[in-house]
Amino acid sequence: MLSDNGKETSPTSSPAESPTEDTGEAAGEENVGSGEAASAEEAGSAVEGAEVSGETADSKTTSETTTDATSTITAKYFGSYVGKIKVSGEIPSDDDDIPAIVSAVSEAKQNLYGYAAHDGALGDDTKGFYWPNFLELLKETKNMETKVFAVLGEKHFETGNRWNYDWAAAGADLGTLSAAYPNLAGFNVDDFGGYDCSEDTTQLEKTCYAASDIKKMTDAGKTANANFKFWPTIYFYQIPRTICPSYILGSEYGVQMTKEEYGAVKLTFSLDTAPATAVLSFLYTDTETGEDAVNAHEFKGVEVNGNSLVNATLAGNQYVERFSDDIAKYLKAGENEIVFKMYVDSPVNIYHRKLVYFWDIKLAVDGKEVADWKETFDKHESDSSYPNHKALMINNKGRIIAKSNKNYLIADSIDGLFVPLTHNQSFYSAETYKELLSSTKACLGDKDLMAVLYGEMWGYDIKPEVLKEQIEVAAGIADGVVIWNYPLAMGAAAKGIFSQKKSYKSGYAIRSYWPSYQLGVEGYYQRWITKKELTGTVTVKITDSMTGDAGVDYFVKKVEAVGTTYYEDGIPGDEGEEAVSVALGETPAYLVLSVVETEGVGNMSASVFFNVTGADGKELTADDFDFKSSTTHTQSQDNYEAVRDAFSSLQKKNR
Repeated sequence: MLSDNGKETSPTSSPAESPTEDTGEAAGEENVGSGEAASAEEAGSAVEGAEVSGETADSKTTSETTTDATSTITAKYFGSYVGKIKVSGEIPSDDDDIPAIVSAVSEAKQNLYGYAAHDGALGDDTKGFYWPNFLELLKETKNMETKVFAVLGEKHFETGNRWNYDWAAAGADLGTLSAAYPNLAGFNVDDFGGYDCSEDTTQLEKTCYAASDIKKMTDAGKTANANFKFWPTIYFYQIPRTICPSYILGSEYGVQMTKEEYGAVKLTFSLDTAPATAVLSFLYTDTETGEDAVNAHEFKGVEVNGNSLVNATLAGNQYVERFSDDIAKYLKAGENEIVFKMYVDSPVNIYHRKLVYFWDIKLAVDGKEVADWKETFDKHESDSSYPNHKALMINNKGRIIAKSNKNYLIADSIDGLFVPLTHNQSFYSAETYKELLSSTKACLGDKDLMAVLYGEMWGYDIKPEVLKEQIEVAAGIADGVVIWNYPLAMGAAAKGIFSQKKSYKSGYAIRSYWPSYQLGVEGYYQRWITKKELTGTVTVKITDSMTGDAGVDYFVKKVEAVGTTYYEDGIPGDEGEEAVSVALGETPAYLVLSVVETEGVGNMSASVFFNVTGADGKELTADDFDFKSSTTHTQSQDNYEAVRDAFSSLQKKNR
């Protein structure tokens, strides 16, 4: 996910297929997410974004759940972050138009807004891009109901950090600032999960934060303001690492598992009589995301008294899965056991993590919760002389992991969490999302659960009706609903990137400008159409600001007339000044110049210049053209309105 640092994470694959009958999974099992292919793991973090699946968004169950969810509204925060509006007008600017942003946030019915605050230099409020804008935002909102939170980029960004990634120092500095600006509610560290210490932390991660370290970050912010909060971002698949009590089974990076090696936990309990009903439910996820043959030899399994409930490969990206079924037929009077297991049926290499997490395990026997089972950990490690058996584990507790995470829980060390849901709605289910939220909220207790949803994501179809439903479900459980990459600019027509820019380049009447520190807007375009029809041979002179190869043609510059494209090219490269002859003939036609965004873009500026000379030898001015800038992606406007309307309705219900 982005921390508003101008960089963009692009999707790396299509969503995985939904579970089929031949997976070996029980009828009561529901896939909670398909996820995406993992990028290179950074500090133990696996994949960005959760895929919540199961029933389709338009199913009966989903609709019923939504109705129930809106009957009680717990959320008090309704906000967004990474929505941008640039300084408008003829003279282009990379600066954010803070008054316009604040006005648009208010128009969008939001009472919380996040802005990046990680750059610059300590002691100098004029350095950096984000920091001076952040201070202006605080001043602009000081006497308003709108609250602000600071967004700090995670460690793997190369842009540096105002506090050299010392989050306690950041908390102290921002907490002091909040004493002067009570509208500064807290700070968020993006993608924080994975840097926290856990049973599966490896030496590859170099350092990790223990619960005591994280508490120092939280407490530091309260030195000057007891109400200042620390809300790190932790994804749903990271919740069983350190937020909710869980079992961690398998092996870490650096361990070559051999045939039949495993890590397991056995839960035993006694029943006076064989039950009529016994509903077992739990959440589980694994660290594998690839489809290759190696992954297919790794398995997750669950058995009840020797009867298999789950026996599925780790291969693929199921993200978070949910099991819920009546297992009464497998239980008996006397002692019973449930075994959770991760194992391999063939040697697998050292170059990836092979872990399964099980959490939120519940068993209701004839309506009564079983709470007194005994847990026994078991692991099988083969002959230590086998090659590549040395584990690269910080905790140095053996090759195979079969542990509880109870020593690593951090819920008491923070003020709450930002927990993002997926941007891929293909497998979304309201019921399973509700379960994820409820489970996480139970683990957090009185700490804030801030549900994060995606307003837009390049290349993904984020339907407004599903987004609205997700907001309603989250608002009935979470303490806040926050939209990442909310299309705020849709509420500010002709401003920011949609405003017309004045050309400063001699000999060129028209300039298209894309500012830096601006995320991509799908379908974005700027277009100039002559006010009068032209005839004869028209000459169009074109140049742009880019002289090198940017790798991806983020923008395409075009010259068209009467449905014919006379010129089309990307911006990268050293084309220099180009001249295009447009032979219109004797039939009058409107000339169209345009610049269109074709790929996601962030943190780079680009200009394209045009000049048109008519058949009579006269140069056209900017006043000879009608200007239009918007997006062909209609969902941008639809999602803007869906979120605004949902926020407005839910806040009215809260009153």
